[in-house]
Order: sequence, then C-alpha cells, then structure tokens
Amino acid sequence: MRINIRHKYPRFWVAYFCVRIFYLLFDVFVYGRISTLGDTARYLSGGSAFQNGGLSLFNSTSVMDIIGLILGRISLGNELIANLPFMLMSFYCVYWTITKTEMYRYINKIVLFILISLPNFCIWTSILSKESVGLVFSAIFSVLFINFLNRKFKIRLRDYFAAYLCIVFKPQYFPFIFGSLLFIYLCSKLRTPEAKGLLSIFITILAIAVLWIAQPLIDVLALQMYAHFDFAGTSTRPNIFVNEGDFMHYAPYGMLQSFVGPTFSEMIGSPLNFIAGLEGWGIVLIFIWLASRGIIRVVKFGKLSPVPLYSISFTVLGILFVHYPFGIFNAGSAIRYRTNFLFLFIILFSYLYAYYKPSKKPMYSIL
Repeated sequence: MRINIRHKYPRFWVAYFCVRIFYLLFDVFVYGRISTLGDTARYLSGGSAFQNGGLSLFNSTSVMDIIGLILGRISLGNELIANLPFMLMSFYCVYWTITKTEMYRYINKIVLFILISLPNFCIWTSILSKESVGLVFSAIFSVLFINFLNRKFKIRLRDYFAAYLCIVFKPQYFPFIFGSLLFIYLCSKLRTPEAKGLLSIFITILAIAVLWIAQPLIDVLALQMYAHFDFAGTSTRPNIFVNEGDFMHYAPYGMLQSFVGPTFSEMIGSPLNFIAGLEGWGIVLIFIWLASRGIIRVVKFGKLSPVPLYSISFTVLGILFVHYPFGIFNAGSAIRYRTNFLFLFIILFSYLYAYYKPSKKPMYSIL
C-alpha cells in the first residue's frame, strides 16, 4: 500500500522548503554579492540568445539564455523573483523523486535530509542555472532507474524529456545511464545468475576495449582541457595532463578529487575550502556506508542479485570518469559541476542500501 508522504511527514517537507527559501535568499543577497553565481546574471539579461547563430534548442547555453531572457523580462529585473521559479522547480524535483520512490521508508530521515540539504547542492540548484536543469534530469532518471530495477520497463514522456535535457546539457553522462538501463533490461530476460554474470563481464570488457581504442582521442582532448581553466588565476591547480597517457594515469585519483573538490592543502589554506572539503568527504563517507551493505552481502552470500550493485556502479564510475577532467583543475568547478549528478547518486546509493538491507520481506523486487 502506498504511503502518502504529504500527510505522514509534513514537517520534513516544510523544513526542507524553508531550507530552499534560505538558500535562494542567500544566493541573491549574500553569495551573489561576494562571488559570482555562474552565468545567472548573463542568462537573465538574455545573454547571447540571438547571437552566434541564433536560438537553438540543442545548445544548452542558448536554451538558458532564452529562459533567462523571459524570466528577466517578467520579473522586471528583480533577481529574487527571476530565480524563484527555478528554486520551486528544484524543490519539487526532490520532493517528487523521494515521494515516487518512497525512499523515506528505507533511509534514516535525518541522513536523507542532510543529503538533500547540502550547502553547495542547494546553492547551485536554487537559482537559474544549468545545475538546476541537471537536477531535473537526475530526478527523472532516478525514478526510471528504480522502476527498471523493479521490472517496470514502461518509458514515459518525462523520460524522453530527461534524455533530451541530458543530451543537450551533459551528453557525456548519457552513455553510462543508457548502458546501465539497457543492462538491467537485458538481465530481466536472463534466467540464471551465471548468464547475468557473463553479461556484466562482457559489458566490462567492452567498456575497457572502447577506452583503449579511444585513448588517442582522449589524450588529444585531455591535453586541451587546461586551456579552459588557465584564466582562473591562483585558484587553478597545475596542469597534470602534459604527456600522452596522463589522463588514464591520474584517473583513479582524479575521479575522487574531482568529486570531493578541495585538496587537503587547499582545505588548510582557506576556511571556505575547509567547509567545502568537509562536505565533499562527508558525502563520500555516507555513500560508502550506503553501498557497503550491498557489497558485503553480495560477496559474503553470493545468492543475492548483483544486478543493482553492478548497474549502479557502472553508472557512478562512468559519470565520475567523464566529470573528472572538468573538476580536477579547480575546486569550485568540481563542486559546481558535480551538482548536475549528485541527486542521482543520492537516490541510487540510497536504493543500494534499501535493496540489500536484511529483511524478511524484500523492499524492492529482485531481478
């Protein structure tokens, strides 16, 4: 029987709405005065919506420009009113996803509240920003992921919309999300654990082969990445992509550091970096805690389906891999860009915890 969260946990959502209101006010009246809120101000002025080839619905900046132009005109230039629709949209996306998946039934509500109220996550998704759009497709894909894991393979219009947003705004994420969903679907057609295991091995080998074949192209692109961050001055770290093969060599360290944000030395040197670093490492530790139950039970007992663990691991590692070159050179960029997929990670890791939690009656169906 479905539980109506609006009646069971009203205080949870009232409190979270207040958190969102706080961060909207903080963005407009504090953060926006001492730093820059990305390209929000340029979007609200219309930016280059009708320049550089005109409007395109397949260019993320162009889409944001036209939305910003409309909101800027409607709000008569008032930043608070102009950003309010995106704050409301972000709140609804979080509310809808957690309600739809009933995740509040399986995860400690305090832990869940902390994860969805993280400062940098709320800062960048409470204003007109590409990160708010990232939250939209992350929310929709989260529900689709869990539906697939529960053998509900119906594709809805909202899922096509999420695919469109992902391809336009963050196309590098899409192959891993699509590949994992396809893997889950194919596993539902296989009857034996051995067949599912062989499929996972085949996909892993295929992914490694693709990376090996594409390494020359990856090296070319990697050697060009630093030019996009060199203007950031003292906040930019030294270039580590100097020679061919450096991208792959630094990948394990880079994937972790690009997710966390500040390095330990940066944390020591700046109070703001210290807070951001604590947030980043706190997220990592919570994710490890949420995933550890599944890893231990799959390894120890072997009888539990490894499909959720493999499909979610493939998605998480794939997205971290393509996020790494965009976050390794600058802590601010790392924190901001991870916001695009952080909510997807929160739901997927929470699902792992719920799925592999010992229970007389499974909370989710087993593939």
